[in-house]
Amino acid sequence: SSPATSPNPCLSDENVYNTVLANVRKALEKDPNTKIVSISQNDNQSYCHCEKCAETDALEGSPAGTLLRFVNRIAADLEADYPDLTIDTLAYQYTRKAPAVTKPRDNVCIRLCSIECHFNHPLTTESCEVCSKFREDIQDWSEICDNLYIWDYTTNYRYYLTTFPNFHVLRENMQFFASHNVKGVFEQGNGNSRSGEFGELRAYLIAKLLMNPYMTAEEYDRHMTEFMQAYYGAGWENVRQYIDTFTNFATESSVGMGIYSSPFTVFSHDDLTELEQTLNSLWDAAEALAGDRLDAVKRSRWQLRYLLLYIHPDEATA
Repeated sequence: SSPATSPNPCLSDENVYNTVLANVRKALEKDPNTKIVSISQNDNQSYCHCEKCAETDALEGSPAGTLLRFVNRIAADLEADYPDLTIDTLAYQYTRKAPAVTKPRDNVCIRLCSIECHFNHPLTTESCEVCSKFREDIQDWSEICDNLYIWDYTTNYRYYLTTFPNFHVLRENMQFFASHNVKGVFEQGNGNSRSGEFGELRAYLIAKLLMNPYMTAEEYDRHMTEFMQAYYGAGWENVRQYIDTFTNFATESSVGMGIYSSPFTVFSHDDLTELEQTLNSLWDAAEALAGDRLDAVKRSRWQLRYLLLYIHPDEATA
């Protein structure tokens, strides 16, 4: 297995601590100008349940306690030699809940991950139990950490080409982060396949929000319009109508849309079948008016072609 999926080591083991500290020092000696080093869990749930770790987890009310004690100790050992260094660690899945006792040192950064959340409505949605738990976690971390960062998610990682209707939540979520003492946000998009959805538009809007998280709805809409006019050409309004159609599905759905959900989570096969002609007409019109932006329009249209293959399976088209 790769290091990312290997079992997490015992953080109560002195040999593990000395190994990690030595490895970090070795890396810093190669590049002493490094400003941030990540010491984080591997990407799985197989963390240590030995008696000592379990005792600490119980005292802290979260496995984040064991991890943070380990990271704090590394940060303390390095501070004198590297006063400008920040040690970054994840609050992710089993470590998402803040510890009850231990607080991050001043030279430690917490990167809180929203991976379990629903993304077809804003994180501030009171009626969503999943998002409410994340709000509690971000509130708890913000009360004990001055270096709080967010790892957020903006696409469907199991179905990269599917339409992911979340444009209506990006602005409100960014405002929520900013108002809870968050110092930085990493918005993870489609890094593993060519964009055939709205990755370009989403990246532009996220960049604007990172610079101005408190922009108004009108400002946000203006940025969206200015990009679409430039990127899709004269038929951009047809593409916007496509987005608005799926936004309506997302906002009206009582089901939560996660980052690994079926493409048909907030709309059904029947919904798509009913709208097939209308949606194809929108993209036809956008292509007809695209001019020298035709390639961009065709690439973004992949998402509808992809969805329609579920309705009309065809190996050659696929």
